[in-house]
Amino acid sequence: MAIASLVSSIIGACCGLGSIIGIVLGIVALNQIKQTRQSGQGLAIAGIIVGAITMLISLAWTISAFA
Repeated sequence: MAIASLVSSIIGACCGLGSIIGIVLGIVALNQIKQTRQSGQGLAIAGIIVGAITMLISLAWTISAFA
């Protein structure tokens, strides 16, 4: 799930929907990692951060395009 979060966040650079999916998957992956103590915490955090950055860039681009 952490890998899917990172991949979705990177794809979010093309469309804003991938960023939202990446953030949600990253949060779910972190919760799952805390319960099961599996590896992948870094990937989940990276997915959340990249998703947030790509969402902000996409939002800024959309606002500037309509202005």
